[in-house]
Amino acid sequence: MYCQQAIVRWLTSLMLMVLALMIWIQQPVFALKDLGHESQDTDLVEVSPPLVIQQLRASLTTYQPQVKILSPAADQLLSDDRVSVRFQVKDLPIFKDAKWGLGPHLEVLLDNQPSQALYDLSQPLELTGLAPGTHTLRAFATRPWGESFKNAEAYAQVTFHVFTPNQDNHPDPAQPLLAYGYPQGTYSTEPILLDFYLRQMSTPQVLGQDLGSALPDNIRVQVTVNGSRFTINTWQPLYLKGFKPGKNWVRLTLTDQRGQPIENAFNDSIRVVQLSPDSQDPLAKLLKGELTLTEVGGIVDPNYVPPASLPLQDPSIGSSATHTVPPQELQPLLSDPIPPLNQAIFEPSPTVPSPETSALQTPVSSQQFNPEPSSQADSPQQTPDTEVNADKAMPPCSNIQNQNSGLSLILLPGKKTPCRQQQAT
Repeated sequence: MYCQQAIVRWLTSLMLMVLALMIWIQQPVFALKDLGHESQDTDLVEVSPPLVIQQLRASLTTYQPQVKILSPAADQLLSDDRVSVRFQVKDLPIFKDAKWGLGPHLEVLLDNQPSQALYDLSQPLELTGLAPGTHTLRAFATRPWGESFKNAEAYAQVTFHVFTPNQDNHPDPAQPLLAYGYPQGTYSTEPILLDFYLRQMSTPQVLGQDLGSALPDNIRVQVTVNGSRFTINTWQPLYLKGFKPGKNWVRLTLTDQRGQPIENAFNDSIRVVQLSPDSQDPLAKLLKGELTLTEVGGIVDPNYVPPASLPLQDPSIGSSATHTVPPQELQPLLSDPIPPLNQAIFEPSPTVPSPETSALQTPVSSQQFNPEPSSQADSPQQTPDTEVNADKAMPPCSNIQNQNSGLSLILLPGKKTPCRQQQAT
């Protein structure tokens, strides 16, 4: 009996050790699942967006882009293998910053080809060498670093025909449609953005509503990177690490909640992604945190002006130090401007003045305070024909706080007392 109990305890301990080892091995998978992703067999790790991108994103939250394709018209039949495409975008400035080469733009997809960024709407986009048959053009508004706007009006599409229609590139309007955004092309650093736009025809889309929170219960996006696969159920941009140097491949597949593909024209897309650490570009500097919000504010605002560098103010106001900025330029920064050194601030005393001190109720100069003596005991001998010197009329410093003059003197810290020094007798 004792041997049987020992064997049971040993087997239980062994099973617990194996289970703990399996949990430790699958840590990256659980990390993705905790963030809302159903993950299988992946070495990729999701990380937070770089701080500067979070700051730039906040500056664009007030925009709800409205995208329209003006030409070609829906189901238009073309008699040439080229087409001029015109777009209209409201509630979002479309431009490219001259310094960094980034800005809010349209991602334009012809059929299921890789998208191209469009920064200038004043000129039509010329598409040439089109194959005969049916084509679908899609466009959605995108932030400078590749994140798509998720409101319903940020997306537009049109289907047209070259010479004759056929069954190719003709999405079913009754089914959800996936538009691959990023990653694509060449990158020089990680993390790498994964983003897409989803046209949900089975879900009502309210004007101005941001749909970037959760996918419908019956929709999933299966992501495969170099054979590693995971499924996401949220409609949010992802920043991933774990790509290998050189060529990588990324596949996005729209599925239902059971993992079965949702059939439509472009719901299964594959792109090649090149990771070349030696290359340098503005986007890489953003991802590395080498640029600040002040430096790149121009990629989200066409009228952006970097804040001017203000010189430091000398903390010793009233000192003999020389200031490089005139006082009038610093004045808006001071809520209570400090008066000149030779100017004191006076407030009326609540004490009723006596007849002897009524002579003090005379206008006070804004530049210098020259109080008259309150009594003959405190003033030098004078004759009616003699003009009193202002410096001699100033009360002694030792008596400045004891005069019953009817005025109270408020002295600023660090200022000289407006009084005369008594001469030694």
